Amino acid sequence: MNKVEERQMKIMDIIKKHKHITINELGEMLGVSHLTIRRDLKVLEERENISIAYGGIVFSKEEFTHFSKRELENLDFKSDIALRAIDHVEDNDIIYIGGGSTCIEFSKVLLASKYDYNLNIVTSCVNVARTVSKMPSVNVTLLGGSLINENESMVSLFSLDIIKELNFNKAFLGCLGLTDKKGAMFIDLTLAKLKKIVAVNSQEVILMCDYNKIGKQSMATGLEIDDIDVIITNKEASEIKELREIKKHDVKIDLV
Repeated sequence: MNKVEERQMKIMDIIKKHKHITINELGEMLGVSHLTIRRDLKVLEERENISIAYGGIVFSKEEFTHFSKRELENLDFKSDIALRAIDHVEDNDIIYIGGGSTCIEFSKVLLASKYDYNLNIVTSCVNVARTVSKMPSVNVTLLGGSLINENESMVSLFSLDIIKELNFNKAFLGCLGLTDKKGAMFIDLTLAKLKKIVAVNSQEVILMCDYNKIGKQSMATGLEIDDIDVIITNKEASEIKELREIKKHDVKIDLV
């Protein structure tokens, strides 16, 4: 077996273990460039049970059918929002990070930024906790409860009791819908209640919302517009009528 075949075998072992992983992460783990990994993956994709999605995310194909498609939708828009959001992070912050595709992207960008910050991070999202736990000088608290598969968040009445006792410098939240009258909406009532408590206990609330969520509704309202300090969304949102109504509130709109 030559070195290339040996590396490709290692790549398959990693993919089978992690189910989904980025090309850059594979490169770091194996000590080779992302171009080398791409060449190997092109070969492996033809003969092995893997798939490469937009954004350089590699899946075992059996996992792909279960992985949230929302994490891949509008990935470039989510990345732009996440890059702007990390500008709000400061050394020694105590922060809450929500669940959902944009918050997961935020955690990945935060990890990739290589900031050597001392942070205390609380989250209810399994994927976020797994990502930020790789950061140096970071203490991570994962709230427990029942798992919501759609966004990998865990919620329970017990976690509501815990979150009431915690205080945050900043909260970084996503949502499934945002309107002037209904505010930020979420997929689950208990999760919406948790986000409301987080907002009340945070000095600054940053809502990361890609533009196609504006004007849409979801099951449960968690935050009113006046609970939010900053809304980071894409410049494509500037033409949406609902955003013009939201701007009438005392909330900063940051277009990226």
